[in-house]
Amino acid sequence: MDRVKNKVAIVTGAATGIGQATAQLLAAEGAKVVVTTGSNVKGGEETVAAIRESGGEAIFVQQDVTVDKDWQRVIDKTLSTHGGLDILVNNAGTMIAKKIEETSIDDWRRLMKVNTEGVFLGTKHGILAMKDRGGGCIVNMSSVLGIVGHNDFTSAYGASKGAIRAFTKGAAVEGTAIIAREFGSRLQNLGLPPAEIETCRGFLDNISVLPEAAIAVTVNGVSAMHDVTEGGLATALEELSIAGNHRIRIDMHKIPVYSETARICGLLGLDPMGLIGSGSLLLCCRQYACDQLLREIRKAGIEVSVIGEIREPGKGIDAQHQLQPVTWPRFEADEITRLFSA
Repeated sequence: MDRVKNKVAIVTGAATGIGQATAQLLAAEGAKVVVTTGSNVKGGEETVAAIRESGGEAIFVQQDVTVDKDWQRVIDKTLSTHGGLDILVNNAGTMIAKKIEETSIDDWRRLMKVNTEGVFLGTKHGILAMKDRGGGCIVNMSSVLGIVGHNDFTSAYGASKGAIRAFTKGAAVEGTAIIAREFGSRLQNLGLPPAEIETCRGFLDNISVLPEAAIAVTVNGVSAMHDVTEGGLATALEELSIAGNHRIRIDMHKIPVYSETARICGLLGLDPMGLIGSGSLLLCCRQYACDQLLREIRKAGIEVSVIGEIREPGKGIDAQHQLQPVTWPRFEADEITRLFSA
């Protein structure tokens, strides 16, 4: 889809698993990828080889994400090779498969060093490099185990991933609240009552998806969760389709939009489908689990709607409105950027 064509991306921990898949997907979408790994050099080189064989562009740099000088070396190599940095995926992480009472302090310190300090260092160096390009995108990979408790051997891992989650979500605020806080005077001049602007500012108090995520993991049959952030619901659903390799049918008329959000977007000429949407959680579940999932979430006082269904293998969104096919909206950048660049 060329959404990141000619963008420069660093992906850490890209020798296997999610990091490898992320690097390959970014390359397939046109990005120039810098693959980094720690001890698994062979895996990193294989990721680069696979990207090049598919016609993509990638280089490999060995890196310890907990070492400040290693980050500087990776950034320097990226800048000297490609002239800049647009995307950083802080994916590198480690895990301890032990019960908490069996975890040593050295185990704990190593885990936290990789999973939290590594992310901090990456974000720090990434921001410095991206400033010269006028901005960029930093993705800090986390885990549902950082949101909810789980009675197995992952207690320490979940705690470290929770730290990443808290960090990331502090920077990702919901679009309506941002607009109300940053453009309140403009909205008032356009006729939006001050009381309604103040209500929208308060949306920032409700951007956590922890309560519904905690409920979802207790329901047998829930297969995926994805929180909506930059790029809005439209982008999040496309990402979900790509990750799950299945097409998704969406009933546009069933998508709930707060009346305040609709009014603000109408006044400013924005599409709420492409507006940063922290606070909304996409859930996929088996059909037999749907009623229970809806019931439990609503019992907690959380609004939830069924907006579509998973279809056949493939990638993409099949949108319809009142059973009639409609065009699915695509956004090169979050709608909110139009306000700040105007």
